[in-house]
Amino acid sequence: MQRRHAMKRLGAAALLAAGGSLVQGCKPAAPLKIGFLGGLSGKFADLGIEERNAVLLTLERFNASTPLPSGPVQLLEGDDAQDPAQAQAALRKLAEQGVEVVIGPATSSIAMVVTPLAQELGLLLVSPTATTARLSSKADALVRVCSDTAANGAAAARVHQAQLKPQRYAGLVDEANADYTQSWMAAYDQDAARAGMEKAVSLTMHSQRQPDHDALAAQLLAGRPELVTLCCSSVDAAALIQRLRQRDAQVPIAAAAWAATGRTIELAGRAAEGVVFEQYYDTDHQGAEFLAFMKTFAERFSQQPAFAAVLACDAARIVLAALQAGARRAGMREALVGREHAGIQGPFRMDAHGDVVRKLSFLRVQDGRFQSTGWAA
Repeated sequence: MQRRHAMKRLGAAALLAAGGSLVQGCKPAAPLKIGFLGGLSGKFADLGIEERNAVLLTLERFNASTPLPSGPVQLLEGDDAQDPAQAQAALRKLAEQGVEVVIGPATSSIAMVVTPLAQELGLLLVSPTATTARLSSKADALVRVCSDTAANGAAAARVHQAQLKPQRYAGLVDEANADYTQSWMAAYDQDAARAGMEKAVSLTMHSQRQPDHDALAAQLLAGRPELVTLCCSSVDAAALIQRLRQRDAQVPIAAAAWAATGRTIELAGRAAEGVVFEQYYDTDHQGAEFLAFMKTFAERFSQQPAFAAVLACDAARIVLAALQAGARRAGMREALVGREHAGIQGPFRMDAHGDVVRKLSFLRVQDGRFQSTGWAA
């Protein structure tokens, strides 16, 4: 009799255990998480904040229109503050929080620091704007939706020579993001020399060490250039443009895409009129989806979006499409490389190394706004 009662108790326990397993098996999957890593504080925060905002907007639209069975995809943010140690700590925290993939970083110098760590953590970085050529053609933990600096710098030199026709130019780079600026200017100088342009002045500065913008402007103009080319952030570009214009109201000024944010015009004011900027997307594009994104972004964040927003939108789109197709952390790279993706301005292809080639366009500031020059490379 006792044995029969014991068997009944065992049977009941087994049924309860089985029932518990069934209940657990019916629980909904945990929501998927993606990370964002970029400079959300510090001198270069305009770039990181614009990218974060574009990712957030794209994610919200995705969750509203394409819900996944696990529920809304969540966004976790990491601020690298353009500091290597903080960037590594932020990436480790995102990995510990269980993100499937990280969109970012925004700058090349931070990408150089965190890419080996991402490899170690088994976490893919999808960068909107880390363009350094030092990370090209590598099967590592970084893929990106922008062309590299070697292609961009060379193309900018060719367009400047063809359209502005300088014989002598002065160039300046910011060593605070040297992995971007130095490779961009090296490619620019090489193609400028092929086109017969002479480099009259070559300067470097470090934007995080309180540069003397007035002294730099004087040095840039000392060689009597017919063009001044700046490769630095929006904040420093604005300060240099003001000082250059105070000393020479007529000298043509051009800047790399890093400076092509609304902050440059805001800070430089009327001094920015006529300055030419390289740009990573087609500013004249008339596609309905692109125009809707630009309009919604401006209304939501009270800011006219620039290249960082467009490229961050593309980065978010391809990550969300991969999640929708079933890709997760371990297989994210394979889901993205060697494929054509649907960008906000049309399809683009990411090669087996995670590199992309995109057309450049050029802008000129007119009446306090970026206006297309109609030039492309």
